[in-house]
Amino acid sequence: MVNNSWELLLESWKQLSKDSSFNVLSTIYKNIRQMVIKSQVCFYEKFNVIWKILMSSLSWIVSYRESVAANTRPLLLKLVPSIIKTFKNIFTPTVLKEFKTILSKDYLFDLYNILKEMLESINILEESYIKKNPINLIGEEKTIFEFIENLPNIFDTFELFSNYFKFLLNFLNFQRDNPRSDGITRRTLIIIKNLITSFNLHKEFKKQILNELYPILEELVALRFKNEVCEVLIENIKNIIESQPLWYEVGNYIVSISRYIIDHKLFAKEESKEVNHKFTEDKEIEDLAWKHIIHAVKVIIDIPKHLLDQLDKKIMDDVIKKSQDLDIILMNFILEALLPNSENLDRSLQQELIILIDSGCTAFNTSFSSISFKSTGDILDTFCISALVRLCNSEEERDSKFYPIKQKISNMTTPILVNRCKAIFYKYLADEKLSGTVPLPW
Repeated sequence: MVNNSWELLLESWKQLSKDSSFNVLSTIYKNIRQMVIKSQVCFYEKFNVIWKILMSSLSWIVSYRESVAANTRPLLLKLVPSIIKTFKNIFTPTVLKEFKTILSKDYLFDLYNILKEMLESINILEESYIKKNPINLIGEEKTIFEFIENLPNIFDTFELFSNYFKFLLNFLNFQRDNPRSDGITRRTLIIIKNLITSFNLHKEFKKQILNELYPILEELVALRFKNEVCEVLIENIKNIIESQPLWYEVGNYIVSISRYIIDHKLFAKEESKEVNHKFTEDKEIEDLAWKHIIHAVKVIIDIPKHLLDQLDKKIMDDVIKKSQDLDIILMNFILEALLPNSENLDRSLQQELIILIDSGCTAFNTSFSSISFKSTGDILDTFCISALVRLCNSEEERDSKFYPIKQKISNMTTPILVNRCKAIFYKYLADEKLSGTVPLPW
């Protein structure tokens, strides 16, 4: 009798879902939530059929988005919380201990699709609203991303984490014509950071993160050299207090997650966050991490001249100033995190990091000599020369655990600093000759 009742109920839902109206789907979702709570065993026995009914909302969302009239748009937004609330009831750790089959690849593929479709549907919002909030998520987006962020709590295999990560990477493909792309990219980066720093991850998954995430992050920082895109990113933060363009935030983000990967204790101190897992416990992972981190730092600091030359005058000042600010953050990261933790690194790579700091002594003065940024270039010069001096002075940290590596770095830095001081001195003498009777400033 009970089975017959279930079959009748499911059949009626199946027929109703074909209508795909907002009210019908909203009612079905509400009833499903109640069933999960009150008739859990029966619900999961019939899960395959129920899931198909749930997924009918996916086609409804797509068609609704394509044919909706402007004055009915809020109906779609009302449906988003109902769908997410239903998924929250289904995908819970306690339920999944008993019914693991719902974590199959097919079910999760459907889930990721519908979440993606819902986020794309929100792009139909009025342009006036979007323009006021280009980097802030609206309520429905926040609801979806909150659910997405909590999904890893139910995962326990490499495959589940891997597919989830691939799903997240879809949202890091910045699209200039999508007004929601800036805010969605920022929110996704937060989720990925929490994923990396909060879970004890499988070795293969760590390799996937390093190999797939860092190249994408480098591409996002390089958006500063795409004139039209960069103009949009600068416009997006206009009138938003203490906000930086996306490419700058991604540069900062690289420093933050790299700090965790290289030295989780330093990361915990800097971020005031409890961290219980070390990312680089395995030698293979450690080597791969250093490879990607050093490459990312080099790519951001070493800017090819042709990229600078093609910058539009409208954005040039912003890009140059913020690039210098970002360079100082990266130089400090080399000084405070990378070099002190480089005891297992090849000498050639250690020297490469020191040379990167040395390059900051002249980079902006030479590259931007025709631009009115000499004073901010001097800030970078001063910082980098001071950094070289600090690297040479290892004696004050004799009692530190980093003393052996700092002594080694000091010996490598000293000739580089001497050469830099010579270059500065010879430059001063050359300028003094050109100045004639006018004394040069000290």
